[in-house]
Amino acid sequence: MTDDGPAARMRKGDAERLLVAQLVESLQYQNATMSDRYARLASQVVNGVLEAGTAQLDTSGTITRDYQTTIGCLVVTNVTGATIVVSADSPGPSAPTIGVGVHQIPNGAIMTVPIGRHQFTIYGAPAGLVSFQAWTGLQPLGVLA
Repeated sequence: MTDDGPAARMRKGDAERLLVAQLVESLQYQNATMSDRYARLASQVVNGVLEAGTAQLDTSGTITRDYQTTIGCLVVTNVTGATIVVSADSPGPSAPTIGVGVHQIPNGAIMTVPIGRHQFTIYGAPAGLVSFQAWTGLQPLGVLA
């Protein structure tokens, strides 16, 4: 009788459990992959870019965006002439000054801001201009579209 190693000594029940575990792992991977692809198709995301451009702060001094997919980060260029606040949240009655997801961006600065939610709000002086790029993933500093 020859011994072909651990596989030859595996009992039938052990082999079945191993096969089931591998099949479940494969199905979980396929589900995650298809869910990611569906989210990208549903939101019409191309190359991970949700939006890129320049927007004007409205009369209340805010810019708000809400996407169907999670925003990984914003690359924000502040050309308003004053400090702006980026918040990883929906708009409130006034600009937050501290807290999780709150970032102060001085005039003339370009910052990459992690978001991790479906929406963000930029606060500043009414009619100010802000350039931004919204990405589904994180972007290292200095990598701009």
